[in-house]
Order: sequence, then structure tokens, then C-alpha cells
Amino acid sequence: QDVKVPGTFEDTWSIVILPDVQYYSDTYPGLLELQTAWIKNNADRIGAKYVLLPGDITNHNADREWENASAALALLDKKIPYALCPGNHDSGEGGGAADRTTKMDLYFPYKRLAGWSGIAGTKTPGQMSNTYHLFKGGDGSRWLILSLEWAPTDETLEWAGKILEKYRERNAII
Repeated sequence: QDVKVPGTFEDTWSIVILPDVQYYSDTYPGLLELQTAWIKNNADRIGAKYVLLPGDITNHNADREWENASAALALLDKKIPYALCPGNHDSGEGGGAADRTTKMDLYFPYKRLAGWSGIAGTKTPGQMSNTYHLFKGGDGSRWLILSLEWAPTDETLEWAGKILEKYRERNAII
């Protein structure tokens, strides 16, 4: 007879969400590293299939903050895939969202995630602002993640619509 071990999730799987980590990457990078280390060390136990960072990775789009975020997320590299998208704090000079410039591609280049993660493609080759990811849940279900820039443009929304249509048989997270 099968006996379930307390503290494990044998029949489930999960997606981990790290929302608005900008204050960690700005002021408390050690806490962000503790979070990603916990995810790495417990991914198998909780059945984690993906980590989502839905924007505001930095507070001021500053190199130091991107370096902190990159170092923390490097703990997950080749262990558990993650999807990130730029929020308004990740854009413009000083994170003021005056324009769509972001340093995300410098610290999270496409080549870093391509090949080992579930990233399946980008809207613009080599740019991480708009990506899509394919993966299977622990129960075999098929999933699509669309990770879009903040305040997506009409062009981005058209691209996202085409990806959704192409993978319409999958469950989708946008």
C-alpha cells in the first residue's frame, strides 16, 4: 500500500510566482537569493515546473539591481525554467517608464535561457521583452506561458494572438 510522506506533494505540481521583486534587487539582494535558493532546493519536493516573474524585476532599471537579480536567478539556471517580463520599473531612465528601454537583455540574454529552459520563442529575435514558453505540468497537461512587456503595444498583442492561436490546444498563462 502506498503511504504519502508528510510535507511532499506527490500528486500535484506547481508554478512559483515571484512578483515585484524590485525592492529585493534594489535594497535586499540577499533576500532575493534566499528565495531563489529555496525554490531550487525545494523544486522537486513541491513539483515546481516553472517560476514566473511578472515584471518589476528592478526598481530603477539600474545596472546594480539587474546584477543582483541576475545573480539570484542564476541559482535556478539549468534547474528550473523561469519566465520574466519587464515591468514599468524595468523601463526607461531610472525606472521611470518614460520609454520602453530596458537593460533586461544585457543581464538575461536570450542565449542564457535558450536551450535549457522552456522558452520557445520571442517576438523580436534575441530580445526578452516578449517571449513564449512551452512546458508540461506534472500531470502531463500542456501549457503555454506568454510573457509580455508592460503596457503591450498593439503589435505585441497581435503577435500574442498568433501564438495563442498556434497553441490553442494548450492551457495558457499570460
